[in-house]
Amino acid sequence: MKSQEIFNRVLTHLRKQGHASFGSAGDNGETCLYRGDNGDMCAVGCLITDEAYDPAFEGDDISEQRVLNAVETSIGRITKRQGELLMRLQRAHDFHLDRGMGVWEGQMVCIAQNFNLKYTPPA
Repeated sequence: MKSQEIFNRVLTHLRKQGHASFGSAGDNGETCLYRGDNGDMCAVGCLITDEAYDPAFEGDDISEQRVLNAVETSIGRITKRQGELLMRLQRAHDFHLDRGMGVWEGQMVCIAQNFNLKYTPPA
């Protein structure tokens, strides 16, 4: 999958969802999750198929090999640059989406610029 396709898929998913994927992660309390309550998914979680997902991923980020393997099983090989893109998308979800869609969209503009991707504002 190309970087633009990854960006578009995450952007479309999170715009539709409209909020971060939160839930209880055992002793960690309320936290961002790959698979949250009510079927919610985070920026990276929406790229992982149900077959490749493992609840043990919760608490790990995309830099963990087992999470990266699940993404690659789901969408194909990830380049180093795409891994950096996924990390930025994950951070935008985890740290900005709960501050409102406007703040989050601003992060998407910055990510698109940094990775030479096309950003399309919401309709």
